[in-house]
Amino acid sequence: MRAKTKKRLVVLGLAIAGVVGAGGALYGVQQHRLQARLMKFHDEGMAAYAKGDYETALKDLSGYVAKRQNDSQALLAYGVSRTNIVESDNRQIVEGIGIFRRYLDLNPNDNDARHKLLDLYTKAGYAAEAVKLSDELLTRDPKDADALLAKARALYSQRKIQEAVPVAQQFNELRPLD
Repeated sequence: MRAKTKKRLVVLGLAIAGVVGAGGALYGVQQHRLQARLMKFHDEGMAAYAKGDYETALKDLSGYVAKRQNDSQALLAYGVSRTNIVESDNRQIVEGIGIFRRYLDLNPNDNDARHKLLDLYTKAGYAAEAVKLSDELLTRDPKDADALLAKARALYSQRKIQEAVPVAQQFNELRPLD
């Protein structure tokens, strides 16, 4: 191989290495910007959630949880915010169910979130799911009045009156004035 050809190949190799290096640097800068933007969404969304500004929290956290689905605290804040922004088609209920299911996959022992999901099931008319979740809650606390009431209502809506009556009686023993 001639010296001139070797020189051209070295120059070509250096040019390719330079382009690859510049591309890698550009990718790194973009990743850094993306991370910074996500953290801004997180911080602003969580601050808005803490203030009870659910509309702003929903807007900011929606972009964050789309990329970071394993951040359980952000997911909970997003779920609460989503269910507090009422839509004309009640879309917040079905979307809230999905969010709280995902949250409970990450935090299966959070009974407050289970109760919120139970409330959403009841509002959506998901009777079978409400009965199942009520049974799970009642396994943990047999005197959970909210779970008893939701179960009785769900069984009644399924036309399972014979099963609903004893559950309703248990609820009435716990809360006779409700």
